[in-house]
Amino acid sequence: MALPRRASRTIVVDTIRYRWMSELPDDMVRREKRTVSFVVQRDGGAGARLRATVRWEPVVERYRTQGKMLSHRFDRVPPFVVAQTIRLAIRDGWSHAAAGPEYDAGFVEGRIDWDELAPE
Repeated sequence: MALPRRASRTIVVDTIRYRWMSELPDDMVRREKRTVSFVVQRDGGAGARLRATVRWEPVVERYRTQGKMLSHRFDRVPPFVVAQTIRLAIRDGWSHAAAGPEYDAGFVEGRIDWDELAPE
């Protein structure tokens, strides 16, 4: 089943079009720890979904150290993080084209190549 078009956003990574959406923390523990999960799927609904989670404060801090402001709200993962996560998951064995169970990449903020988020 494809991600809902109205609630998801599109992103193109290495010429492949995906849809992704953030999932709001549904419990107080995750809200207090300021974590947010997101789901990615190849546009059109083919293939297994990818799920990942980020801790918000390290993401904001990385943006600051790169000289960038993060204008996104806590419940919206920056597209840069989504693109990097897709690349990480593919390297780790996730197949966006093959049907199968959801792939959980876990917490990803510590594995992102932040050097690609160069100051403008």
